[in-house]
Amino acid sequence: MTQKKKIVGSLILAGMLIGSNVLWYNHTKELEVKLESRSQAIEVLDTSVKKQAEYVNELKVDLQSKNEEISELKGQVQKAQQLSYRTMQVKVSAYALNDGLTPNSVMANGEVPYVGCAAMNGLPLGTRVRYNGQIYVIKDRVATDGVLDIFMNSVAECNEFGVRYATIEILD
Repeated sequence: MTQKKKIVGSLILAGMLIGSNVLWYNHTKELEVKLESRSQAIEVLDTSVKKQAEYVNELKVDLQSKNEEISELKGQVQKAQQLSYRTMQVKVSAYALNDGLTPNSVMANGEVPYVGCAAMNGLPLGTRVRYNGQIYVIKDRVATDGVLDIFMNSVAECNEFGVRYATIEILD
């Protein structure tokens, strides 16, 4: 091979190597740009995910707070229901055998009236109620709702007692 051919071959080979290196360099730069772009996209997504996680945590805290408020309100409602059920505003009167108003001498439960029993509508027979510190058992019924009629031994006691308005406590 002649010297010229060797030089030309070397130049061609060098040109190919340089061209290949330029192509490789350009390709590498394109990959770096794509990688940088994807890195930025990943960074944006990562930031977004972190913000969403923070928002979800805030929502969890808010939800827990709301659940606590709901539980507290449920407790208040239950307490109010118990209080409204356990107490009642009524008209309190008294009755005795031979008072001219009591139709017979046997109560709705079949027993003969005795001190400590009372008549009232709206509560099951056998329910215990407290009025003025005394406990009475509902054993009979009355003609009018909203009335607690307490049995007493005599008409004179009933007249002395009269009619009162009070809050009673339902024990059962």
